[in-house]
Amino acid sequence: MDETPALRPRAMSLPAYETPWDHMWWMITSAKAIPAFQHYHEMKPIKNIACTAPAVRERLVKLGITPKIAAFSAADLAKRMTVHKPHGVVHLCAKHSRPEAGDILREHGIDYRNIPVYETVPENHCITWKDFDAWVVLSPRSIEAFVCQLPPREMPVAAIGPTTEEALKHHGFTRIFVPSKPDIDLLIPEFDAYLRDKK
Repeated sequence: MDETPALRPRAMSLPAYETPWDHMWWMITSAKAIPAFQHYHEMKPIKNIACTAPAVRERLVKLGITPKIAAFSAADLAKRMTVHKPHGVVHLCAKHSRPEAGDILREHGIDYRNIPVYETVPENHCITWKDFDAWVVLSPRSIEAFVCQLPPREMPVAAIGPTTEEALKHHGFTRIFVPSKPDIDLLIPEFDAYLRDKK
């Protein structure tokens, strides 16, 4: 299997720590946001941490940081956080992050502050697709990296989750596979089994 990174992460300048954040939960939904979290955590130890799993949780645990809540998606994480009735949530996220988590928290009257700490920049790949049997897409934004030459719309494509699936449908793809959970470790073997069944 060939890998072509569709997006290149680029760190953004971080705002100064604000005193109200002392009483808020911190939400991390991408491993790319961990360096920013470490920056704030070193200034003032943060106890109430929620993150996506398994990749982000595993990285945090390796750093000696144990999140109190973990879930597979930002939206699921937000739903689980509402049970704890936090004073507020600081979400370290991408510049173009999806709004679902913030919408859920605000609907429950929870102060939500998203802090963009990185942005993903499309690499703009032009690929000759005749040598490929299938395509794996891990985010809606990564599709932008291939706009100069998207694969044939009938090519089988795996989407990491429902949001990416919708973006692929928007671009006209019809043979879309979505794994049982939005986890890259599940996606690859499940997609492989799906492709073998279709032969």
